Amino acid sequence: MKPKLTVMFREEPDRTGFLFDMDSGASVVLNRTGCFLWKLLEAGTPPGELPGRLAEACGGALPPSAAVETEAFLNSLRQGGWIGE
Repeated sequence: MKPKLTVMFREEPDRTGFLFDMDSGASVVLNRTGCFLWKLLEAGTPPGELPGRLAEACGGALPPSAAVETEAFLNSLRQGGWIGE
């Protein structure tokens, strides 16, 4: 799973950010967690490793729903056409 080549990512100083699709002109705002996960996807991290990497970044303390919420985030990226397989 990789970001589309036509998608640009910009991270703001507060570590939030946004995606912009150069083909469609669509954009989406990402919170800090979304930015963290997006950068992992850009680096080629397999989707199954994302919850664990997030837990590491947070000192290992994540709610049980983190894996489900990470998958929901990935599904929204897929449905929005921001990432491909």
